[in-house]
Amino acid sequence: MTTSVIIVGRIALVACAIVAGSHAGMADIYEDCNQTSDPGRTIRGCSQLLARGASEGIGNRQNAFVKRGNAYERIGRYDLALPDFSSAIRLAPDQPQAYFNRGLTYRLLGRNAAAIKDFSRAIFLRPRDASSHFMRGMTQAMQGDAEAALADLSRAIELAPGHVEALYLRGLVRKRIGRRKQAIADFQTVLKNDPNHARALGKLRELGVAL
Repeated sequence: MTTSVIIVGRIALVACAIVAGSHAGMADIYEDCNQTSDPGRTIRGCSQLLARGASEGIGNRQNAFVKRGNAYERIGRYDLALPDFSSAIRLAPDQPQAYFNRGLTYRLLGRNAAAIKDFSRAIFLRPRDASSHFMRGMTQAMQGDAEAALADLSRAIELAPGHVEALYLRGLVRKRIGRRKQAIADFQTVLKNDPNHARALGKLRELGVAL
C-alpha cells in the first residue's frame, strides 16, 4: 500500500542531556554534544565524549550515541546512524528512545520488518507512546497489513486525540479497504483539528463529499 503521509521531523530528539561532570576542560565538549542546531558540531562533541570510553558513565555514553545517531540521520548518513543507535541499545537495552530512533532510520532505508520490530520494542518499553504506535501503524500500512495498521493508528489517536497525521493515515487505510463512511469521518475529524489540511480536503472530494 502506498501512502502520502508527511512526517514533520524525522528523528525524535532525546530529552536527556549529557550530564557534565567535574572533568576540567570538558564543558565545551558536553555543550557541543548536547546542542541540536548544528549536526556537525554534535557529531564532533559526541565523538570526543565517546572517545573517553568508560571514563564517562553509561548514561552519558548512551545519550551521546543517540545524539550522534540523530545528527548522522539529519545529514543523511543512515549507515552511521544505525550503529550508533545499536550501540546505545547495547548500553541501555531498557531505554525506548534508541529503539524508536533506530526504527525511524530503518523506515527511511525501506527496511520495514526491522523498523516494525524496533517500534514494537519501543512500545513494550513505553506502552503509552503515541509516536511509536503511529510509526508502527504507518509501517504496517506500507506493508499492506491494514488491520494491524488500523489497530496501531487507533491506539495512537486514543493516546493523542489531536494526532492529525494518525487520523489522516487511518482515513487513508480505511478508504483503501473500502470503509468509506469511516474514512470520511476520519478526514472530517482531521479538518476539525486543522481546517487547512489540503490532503484531507482532497480525499473528501475524491469520496464525493460536498465541502
